[in-house]
Amino acid sequence: MQHKWKQIVGLVALYAVGVLFLILTNPGKLPILFLLFPFVYFFGLLYLTARLIMGVRYQGMANRVIVVLVAAVPVLLLTLASIHQLTIKDVLLCIIIVGILAWYLIKIRQL
Repeated sequence: MQHKWKQIVGLVALYAVGVLFLILTNPGKLPILFLLFPFVYFFGLLYLTARLIMGVRYQGMANRVIVVLVAAVPVLLLTLASIHQLTIKDVLLCIIIVGILAWYLIKIRQL
């Protein structure tokens, strides 16, 4: 239980650093590398959060793939939205693909 609280405090600190970065920077004056940083950072935060919530301790490849999918889909949708290419078809397609992959991975784990 102590270890879980340390992870929660660490995640809250990482979220605070991310929010501060977004508040204190002007995207118009940043180099291109720093424009990509929030997407990578957001993926890492979502991955750590999903792993903490799901209680996954690398128990198997299927669990890791599910956690990566949970983290990657919002980042993909955010990326598409940031370049004004996000439509309802994209959202539905992502949800369907993730649903099928998650169902398939859950079925594999039960074998």
